[in-house]
Amino acid sequence: MKKIIIPAIAATLVLSSFSLFKKNSPLPKKLEESYSFVPELKADKVLSGFGISKTEVTNEEYNAYLNHLKSTGNTKELAIAQRDSSLWIKTNDLSKDMMKLYGNHPGFKRYPVLTISKEGMEGYCNYLQDQLNVGSEEYTYTVQLPTRQQWLRAANGGNTDAVYAWQGAYLRNAQGAYLCNFAAIGPESISRDENGNAVVVPIKKGNHFLDGADLMALAKSYYPSSYGIYCLNGNVAEVTADDTVCGGSWKDYGYDVRNQSYTSYEGASTTVGFRPIVYFTKKKN
Repeated sequence: MKKIIIPAIAATLVLSSFSLFKKNSPLPKKLEESYSFVPELKADKVLSGFGISKTEVTNEEYNAYLNHLKSTGNTKELAIAQRDSSLWIKTNDLSKDMMKLYGNHPGFKRYPVLTISKEGMEGYCNYLQDQLNVGSEEYTYTVQLPTRQQWLRAANGGNTDAVYAWQGAYLRNAQGAYLCNFAAIGPESISRDENGNAVVVPIKKGNHFLDGADLMALAKSYYPSSYGIYCLNGNVAEVTADDTVCGGSWKDYGYDVRNQSYTSYEGASTTVGFRPIVYFTKKKN
C-alpha cells in the first residue's frame, strides 16, 4: 500500500502574499489579520459589508472548538460536532491512514477541517461569535455561514463576470502553474465511449500532482483572490447557509470549481468544508 506522507507544518503552496484588494477596509482590528472585507450595496444605496475568513476553517481552529466543548462539559454539542472519520474509507488507498491522522496529527493542523456536519459548522460559528464578543467594547459581532449569494459576492471580487476568484478565465497562470487545487487531467486521460462522447479515463499515474497537492492543500495556498481570500475555488467545497456547496473541491474537475459552481449539500464529506462570515456593528455610546 502507498505510504502516506505527513506534510511539514512549514510547507506551503502559497506563491505570493500579494493581493489586489485595498487594505484600508473598515474591518475592526480584531478581524484584520484573518478576515477580508466584502462590500455589499443595500437598496438604500448605503455601502455596508461583512468580513469573510481568508481561509477555510482549519483542523487547528476546529479542534479549539472541540476542546472548548470538552472543557465546558457540553457533551450534547460535542457529540454533534465530532468528525465522522469513517467517511475516509472509500477515498483512496490512504484511507486508513487519513482516518487516524487527518484531524489530529500536527502536520495537518493548517489544512481545512473535513467530515463534519453542517450542525457542527453552525456550532463553530456560535463559538467563534462568543469568542469575538468577549471583551469587545466597540463592536458587536455576528458570525454565520454565508448564503450562496454572499459567498459568490466574495468570490467574484466586485466583478460579476469573474469565472474564478483570481479574475481570470483559466486555471493556469502565464508560467503554466495551476492556480488552485482540483482534479487536473491531461489529454492522455481523455477518450471516447462507444457513442463517440468524450469521457475521462482514470489513470493511476500521470498529472495527478501537477496542481501541487495529492488530496487537500493547506488552507492558505496558491494566490489570494482580489479580496485577499484563499482557495475559494477547489481544495474543499464550502457549505452555505442555504444548503448549497460552492466552489468545488480537490476531487472536482476544472469546470466544477468555477465561482458559479455549486451542488446541493448532502452531509459531511471528505471534500466539504466551510468558512464563516462576520457582521460587525458599532456599539452606541
